Amino acid sequence: WLRPTPECRLNFAGVRKTADLTETEFTQLATSFRKMATTIPISASELARLGETAGALGITGVKNIEEFARVTALLGVTTNLTADAAAESLGHISTILKLTGQDYERFASALVDLGNKGASTEDQIAAIAERAAGGAATIELSTQALLGWSAAIANLGVEAEAGGTNFQKFLIESAKFTAEAGDEMATLAKVSGLTAKQWKTQFGKDPNSALTQFIVG
Repeated sequence: WLRPTPECRLNFAGVRKTADLTETEFTQLATSFRKMATTIPISASELARLGETAGALGITGVKNIEEFARVTALLGVTTNLTADAAAESLGHISTILKLTGQDYERFASALVDLGNKGASTEDQIAAIAERAAGGAATIELSTQALLGWSAAIANLGVEAEAGGTNFQKFLIESAKFTAEAGDEMATLAKVSGLTAKQWKTQFGKDPNSALTQFIVG
């Protein structure tokens, strides 16, 4: 029963096209997908397709591809995201924020937790986070903070494309204004109840805290 079906072999060939694996690593990954399919309600061929997506998005190494496929498959069966949509979102975010291995599990746990606790759904949160990931990388915002902000925006009923685009602009311009240390930074500091020097220091050490303080102000 561990032998792959013809469809499964075809999809593993897809992984070979997108991922730089040795034959031994390819066999290891194929075996892992077949075993994984016995514990997650998704076929080995579908897991292989997720692995192919991982390779196409630049995720390298057997363990990283294996974990990426496992996490996105679980998101596909436990949230309103499809596995393919989860793979696209997580793949793009992981490429920008350089996530690997256990980072995927932490991403999924935070996403599901926020979806359960708020008025927004996982697909809305992921869509906003994906669009704002570049801004998060610019100011070194953590993945969990990125998801938290994205959930807060989604909870307000803001459409994902507009919310993600404007959130990214907010992050990038905050970094730009802080670097320039001009009138715009003085405004950020004043609204936050800080001096310009305090703002610059806090933004440099903990941008999430600084921006939260600005929003509260």
